[in-house]
Amino acid sequence: MARLGSARTRSCLSLNSEQPGRFVKPHPTAATQQEAMNEFRNVQLPVPFATPAAAKYSNNSLVLFSPWEFSFELSQVTPFLQGIDANGQPQVQLTKVVHDWISMSPPHAKAFLKALADNVERIELASS
Repeated sequence: MARLGSARTRSCLSLNSEQPGRFVKPHPTAATQQEAMNEFRNVQLPVPFATPAAAKYSNNSLVLFSPWEFSFELSQVTPFLQGIDANGQPQVQLTKVVHDWISMSPPHAKAFLKALADNVERIELASS
């Protein structure tokens, strides 16, 4: 709550003529209320994640853990044909692109595991 002597309260309060020394809040008119709402609607707040995240396919994961956190590396492994060797066998090189690292506390990892297991069960029931 603002103090009575602060600049904020002085700007929106006026002296009461009937009771000297007392302050009253002026009654806003419909026009001033509408202006305040329009000003509020036009405020542009900075949003750190304004652009939607692109969906990425991951076919490989690495799970690391300690007593304090679980870390998940989500990546995509893609085979590239390098050529054929003398025996007619294809020479393949695997390329790994790491998309993201996610870290969770053990209770959050446990809740994530439960949610994932529930959704896998729903998919299995729906497809059978």
